[in-house]
Amino acid sequence: MQVLTLGAGTVGRWVSDILCRRGHSVTVVDADQENVAQINSELDVRAIVGSAARSTVLFQADVCAADVCLAVTGDDEVNILAASMAKALGARRSIARVYAPAFQDLSTFDYQRHFNIDSLLSLEQLSAFELARAIRNPDAIPLEHFARGQLEVYEVEVDARSSAAEH
Repeated sequence: MQVLTLGAGTVGRWVSDILCRRGHSVTVVDADQENVAQINSELDVRAIVGSAARSTVLFQADVCAADVCLAVTGDDEVNILAASMAKALGARRSIARVYAPAFQDLSTFDYQRHFNIDSLLSLEQLSAFELARAIRNPDAIPLEHFARGQLEVYEVEVDARSSAAEH
């Protein structure tokens, strides 16, 4: 899989490392020359210096061949713009990380749909969901997610001696 990671900070570096280890072809874009030099020396990726919000940089990073574009810079607006541009320029899927809750508040504006981004992810929100799920269902194994995560199907083991097994 061809992956374009926009942002070489902690998240971008971590995701790129995992994807490289799993045999994916990863290109990383970051505006900071030092981040690019460090990621180039540490990982088996192609790293480019430039703004993720510029089409010329996205073309240089071969956005047209990307199976997925992960916009994980430290700036919500850059992530939304870059993920939207990447999708419009040919990336098959685009995902933007956002911090501000307003970007996921559908009562005011649907950024994801308007900018044609496949997913808007908040690491804080994902972490909170996982923690709540672990507390709520410590022995349950999630099987499927529907309706943008609003509905979940779990598998739960029930001991044969349990009263729940009698019905």
